[in-house]
Amino acid sequence: MPAEHQHRLDPTFYRSPADAAAAPAEKLAYLATFSRPADKPDALAVVDVEPGSPSYASVIGFTELPNTGDELHHFGWNACSSALCPTGDHQHGDRRYLIVPGLRSSRLHVFDVEANPTEPPIVKVLGPEELGKRASYSRPHTVHCGPGAVFVSCLGGDGEEGLLTVSVADHGPALDAEHLERVFEPFFSPNRAARGLEVALAKRIVEQHGGSVRAANRGRAGLCLALLIPGSGGA
Repeated sequence: MPAEHQHRLDPTFYRSPADAAAAPAEKLAYLATFSRPADKPDALAVVDVEPGSPSYASVIGFTELPNTGDELHHFGWNACSSALCPTGDHQHGDRRYLIVPGLRSSRLHVFDVEANPTEPPIVKVLGPEELGKRASYSRPHTVHCGPGAVFVSCLGGDGEEGLLTVSVADHGPALDAEHLERVFEPFFSPNRAARGLEVALAKRIVEQHGGSVRAANRGRAGLCLALLIPGSGGA
């Protein structure tokens, strides 16, 4: 096949909606339930969604959180599924853990569905102190799976200053180690059509405002640049 006709989409995506729809249907659905006045713990409810099952469309499991006031939000799997699939063949890897963020509490809860999928236990809670220390963020809102990692979008910084992060990802080939180290050098680019100034200039501007820029490969799916900009107190 001529190079200009080869498929260049992110390899973590299915090639078409029909391919995604052909994946095996889910038998269980996990739903976040929460107490609006926060007078009792939020919980993860499990619903039977297998047609023909005696308990179809019924809640068949319920796991309460250990604390109150979490306000569970958009959670997701540790491994990709549905429209995202690392191999494109419905082999989703070890889709075992649900990562469930608490928006108000800034806690991240990890549920293990392997042994008892209808009443999955909580095997780890990442507290707000650890989230702030490791990532400089708070208020985790949405979980996204990706190649080799789980990404969490957050709505707040750690403390008053915090960090604003802007991530830019492409769908080209991943860079080898030598090129990844040189990606911020002026006039360097593995793409001969590029001038090699854009990334270097972005890094310089961000650093002038007290921030930093990081580069990393997205598995086989290309490059990701993260621009970390401090809050007003740190700029």
